[in-house]
Amino acid sequence: MVEINPRAEIKDGRVTVCDAKVNFDDNVQFRQKDIFSRRDASQGDPREVAAFEWDLNYIGLDGSIGCMVNGAGLAMLKDITISGVKDEAFAFNIFCESQRKSFELVRNMLSIHAVM
Repeated sequence: MVEINPRAEIKDGRVTVCDAKVNFDDNVQFRQKDIFSRRDASQGDPREVAAFEWDLNYIGLDGSIGCMVNGAGLAMLKDITISGVKDEAFAFNIFCESQRKSFELVRNMLSIHAVM
């Protein structure tokens, strides 16, 4: 994804980019090794950086329950059945060692009051 904001027209009529942000899907790292080798972890959300380093899919949200599921569908179904409670995070790829890493990631978040 590329976000360009703002852009400007210079005196000779050409348009130039004043600022831009570029974001790559973590799931394409195996195809874009050169791009990902330039990744600056200090610019990212610490939770997302930790999940990336542990090869976990992570989606940060604004609730108080950490969901460790094998897909967002299970978490969304839980949202339908439990009203008034919002998720704080999704952590996918839950297999043995990934379970331990996912739990470690979500239990260290101060906003988490429960893990499902």
